[in-house]
Amino acid sequence: MNANTPEYTQGILHKIEVLPPDAAPAEIEQTAAELQAMNYQPTLLNEVPDFFHMTKPRLVQLVVDVAGRPEATEQHLSLLLYHYTLLQRLRRNEPQAWDEVNELMEDD
Repeated sequence: MNANTPEYTQGILHKIEVLPPDAAPAEIEQTAAELQAMNYQPTLLNEVPDFFHMTKPRLVQLVVDVAGRPEATEQHLSLLLYHYTLLQRLRRNEPQAWDEVNELMEDD
């Protein structure tokens, strides 16, 4: 795993900034309930409390907090971004995103 650098963190923060706006609270709640009913857990290197209700501002704060830790790696941050991007797609009810979750669950 590559050690995290300030430049990498800034790149991740920029990628978060340009993501679509957060879904409506009802969509966030519905998606969270569906994922919890499936017992789905994203593969993250650190536990992220209440990840299914994550919003862009909370993700930015989490990235800043994680990036400041000595054990943080580029992989930590890239996994956070990947799974949050997938979560956003699930909230928009994209069929391909749900297919991806189903595939990830089958691999477990």
